[in-house]
Amino acid sequence: MKIVSNLKEFIKNISNGRMRIKLDDENIIVDGSYKHEMDPKVGDIFIKQNANATSVLVYNKLKYGEQVPMKDNVEFINGCRKFLNNNQGLVEVINTKTKSGKTCAYSIIKERLEPVGMMYILTLQIAYDCFVFNVHGEFREEGMTGGRDAFIYALYQEFKEGKTIKGKKYKFIIDDKEIEWSRDPYDDNVKEGILMNLSELPQFDRTFPEHPLSEARRVINFFIKNN
Repeated sequence: MKIVSNLKEFIKNISNGRMRIKLDDENIIVDGSYKHEMDPKVGDIFIKQNANATSVLVYNKLKYGEQVPMKDNVEFINGCRKFLNNNQGLVEVINTKTKSGKTCAYSIIKERLEPVGMMYILTLQIAYDCFVFNVHGEFREEGMTGGRDAFIYALYQEFKEGKTIKGKKYKFIIDDKEIEWSRDPYDDNVKEGILMNLSELPQFDRTFPEHPLSEARRVINFFIKNN
């Protein structure tokens, strides 16, 4: 992968928190809420920070043949697994299309940080006629880490015990496979690594909008809806 050189020259601000990158006659809309910086090792990066997360995006233009499996979800999932270490696990691996109908694929992998905290690694790719646009994102927990997990785990324990509030049981929008706190989202036989847990389901993103996983999913939705 080669980072687009002099990326700042390609960027133009447009309305509503969006920016446009023009590459090979293609207009790519990127998230304008991220600040453009130059990193001496990486080159062009885009960064956003809040009390709970540091989020960094890097954009690359790939040749066909360098992209992830964009039409075969099983192959994509298996490919992701090959690169996982014992401190990582799958959260989402999805093949989809953007709003304009372009083929798109993305993965979110969680990684345990030392001494504490979690990072969510995003790979998102969109297919254009002559190239594939790649978004690499790293979303790190900051400040008081583990708050989302702890809050949802407490509710989960009460849900399991059948406790009620004002006569109503806690309701989690989960299927029969999601009754355990942690599991691999695609294969129940996988027991190694850092497994996804119930607090990382999309339904809890609104409750924790500044959590790094919530931001990762927001970025995904942005690219899908604007390209």
